[in-house]
Amino acid sequence: MVSEKKKKQISSVISSAIAMIVLSLVIGGVTMLPIILAFVFVMICIVARKDDGESSSSKSSYPSGYLPEPTFGQSSQYQPQGSSTNTTAGRKCIYCGATLPAGSDFCPQCGGKN
Repeated sequence: MVSEKKKKQISSVISSAIAMIVLSLVIGGVTMLPIILAFVFVMICIVARKDDGESSSSKSSYPSGYLPEPTFGQSSQYQPQGSSTNTTAGRKCIYCGATLPAGSDFCPQCGGKN
């Protein structure tokens, strides 16, 4: 199915093409006609394809302005294994900065895995 917007755009290209054909016949004669017709054909194809791409790409599974909820568990911050913050008591939570109990993998304040 062709949308109304696409019909209007193609109609606009065709009306411009008619004006170009008449102008080329007046100025350059019949020799310019194949070039103008090729140009018109390319423009119609570009308009038709552009609308198809916009309609399919604009339909996403998420609404506009959507921000996913942050996931907790694996930190994106790098902490080498065996560092002093992982082995000593009194380490800090990487998410909220609260002091963690010795041997705890989860923060008692925010619940984040450290």
